[in-house]
Amino acid sequence: MVNRRREDKRKDLGLASEKERKKIEKDIQSAQKEVDRHAKRRGEIESHSLYRFVIKGAFFFDILDGFSGLVEFVGDAFSSVFHLINLYLSIFVVKSVRLSFAVLIISAIDLLIGLIPFAGSILDFVFCSSIINRQLIRGWVENDPTAHSRVNKIAAIGAIVVAGLVGLVWHLTS
Repeated sequence: MVNRRREDKRKDLGLASEKERKKIEKDIQSAQKEVDRHAKRRGEIESHSLYRFVIKGAFFFDILDGFSGLVEFVGDAFSSVFHLINLYLSIFVVKSVRLSFAVLIISAIDLLIGLIPFAGSILDFVFCSSIINRQLIRGWVENDPTAHSRVNKIAAIGAIVVAGLVGLVWHLTS
């Protein structure tokens, strides 16, 4: 039987009961396991050769994308290989649906920019999609809140645009 006055006084003093202390300890252990699990997963991803290749080669990819964009259509097909590498990394190595969708949206924007005659070739040098994708992937792996926010915004805007395009096609075909 619990003495009610004693429990009230314990709460007034900010002391936790035995039951509350056990719950707090269990929560702390659970949080520590989650941190350890995330650190292990981050180490696995960062040690992956494709991750290191993408992180170190993003600037080089954008330079190649710009120069390959000078050759109409063929250059855009060549530059899509770099986008596929980023997409593969986000789907199969990082294993994140939101990140993969954001990488796909950024890659699609870069491909659409590259398809614009003449101006697209110039804008390929300005719009650095590989660097943007690298920042998103690295931030996601490092659990950076600003990168998570950017990924969520890009994925949400992309979902709205895709839904609008699907609605437009549905409306035009019916």
